[in-house]
Amino acid sequence: MPTRSFRASGFVVAMALAGCTQVPTEINVCPANIGYSLSVQVRDSLSAAPLAAGSVAWFETGSIRDSLRTNIWIDVDGELVPVGFTGGHSAGSYTVEVRKPGYQTWTARTSVEQGPCGPITASLIARLTKDPAAP
Repeated sequence: MPTRSFRASGFVVAMALAGCTQVPTEINVCPANIGYSLSVQVRDSLSAAPLAAGSVAWFETGSIRDSLRTNIWIDVDGELVPVGFTGGHSAGSYTVEVRKPGYQTWTARTSVEQGPCGPITASLIARLTKDPAAP
């Protein structure tokens, strides 16, 4: 997640006048809303068409298992179409699973690093393959 930095010139002057010898030259400002740990697009493996509609997705990290939320949308001919999911709020190791009727289950493992303001989002693309046994 990006952070904003600004020069603390007024702060530096105030600290210098107060007798401080180690004065920071930059201060990180984090947004009030920390982002998600995971971003998962769901697409057909051959056509790359969005497949999030009708899909379900979960993640596991440590002892936590939770669903991912449909949160990524695109405009297709004037209609908003769900294309992916987001979830998780911490750094760590994650297992992600996506299921959709008529397709094989997709599973992946990823690591999410801690940034200065929260987790650095791991962006995944679940390329679903048609299930040959499906009608």
